[in-house]
Amino acid sequence: SNMAARDRDKDFRWLALRKIEYKDRRGQTRIWESCDRVTRRGDVDGVLIFACLRSKHKPVKVAIISQFRPPVGKNVLELPAGLVDEGESVERAALRELKEETGYSGRVTSVTPIMTADAGMSSVTMRLAICDVDLDSVVNKHPAPALDDTELITVLTLDYDHLLPQLVQLQSEQDCLIDSRLFHLALGLENRRALMPKHESMTSLALLAGLAVAAAIVTARLVVAHKLI
Repeated sequence: SNMAARDRDKDFRWLALRKIEYKDRRGQTRIWESCDRVTRRGDVDGVLIFACLRSKHKPVKVAIISQFRPPVGKNVLELPAGLVDEGESVERAALRELKEETGYSGRVTSVTPIMTADAGMSSVTMRLAICDVDLDSVVNKHPAPALDDTELITVLTLDYDHLLPQLVQLQSEQDCLIDSRLFHLALGLENRRALMPKHESMTSLALLAGLAVAAAIVTARLVVAHKLI
């Protein structure tokens, strides 16, 4: 489409405003307004973490965070996430952010392909890392997040098997919002359980997919298969 970026705003520390000049399929020149991160140092901007908390004697939990987001003026229920530093792998960034935001130490079991966050507004991209956290390990007995001064984060652990209803309940009780990526993943898990025949094999469900509504069930299958390993 012969895109050319112009008018980058250099007054922002983390973001830049752009006007993108491009030609559509009819050959007509158009302008698109975009807001992008200026911190990308690799093939993606950031990583999301879906962390399954496991114990021999308890049901599987999911670690999520509640974080105040100034643009919407409310707390938002989210997956732990963060930017990938220069020279850092997505896997290493996922474990670092998981430790910093939740206090848990874990291991990465799989990573999705590159996904967009809001392609109509921004070039921001990310990957989703699926992580295992052993709650029976001594390193996870007393998790202590290491937050920046600007991070107002509360760590929550929700039931893997009831993730969607618990998110909806929290939204109602706390007057907060749910991040769309977390909601789509929870919706996919819920729909998958409703649609999957009881005799369906779990081992064939190790698929990687984006966190769009259309792909939510496929992504959920990956996480369900991971849970039952």
